[in-house]
Amino acid sequence: MSNKKIAAVYLFLFLLPYLCALLVIGTSYNVLVLHSASLWRTFVGAAVGAVVMSALKVTVERPLAILVANATRPLLRDILDFFKVDGDMKKRVLNLGIDFVFCGVATWVVRNVFPREWIMWSLIGWLMLIMFISVLIGGYIDYDLLSVERTGTKEVQVRKPTINK
Repeated sequence: MSNKKIAAVYLFLFLLPYLCALLVIGTSYNVLVLHSASLWRTFVGAAVGAVVMSALKVTVERPLAILVANATRPLLRDILDFFKVDGDMKKRVLNLGIDFVFCGVATWVVRNVFPREWIMWSLIGWLMLIMFISVLIGGYIDYDLLSVERTGTKEVQVRKPTINK
């Protein structure tokens, strides 16, 4: 798989849904909590959102591992590998911290950018539609590589990085 294709799959299958999930968390919190503008309540919403985002990241471990294994550019591999939190405790804690900050920012952005009527009635629906379409496009780009066989015996081919002299 080419690096351009990997970047496109990452954009549509991971990055756009991640941003939409952050905005869904921010919207949900602002809908559920009256007086969400207090700093303490924003911290609570960010903490809950970070835990939710960590749970969501577990579901994308295998596709991320496949993309990391097929990426040939070191920078692209490092970016993809950062969000793979399968075994490294340091990366898990760092990702949880980043998710905490992003969820807090998303809560603040939703509260201050969108009108209250949008937040209460239609914003989550639009965000879910964007997320759904994005995942469909990402899956369509390279479904064969990211699909899991029923036997579970499909091995991920890891390319060894080459050093150009």
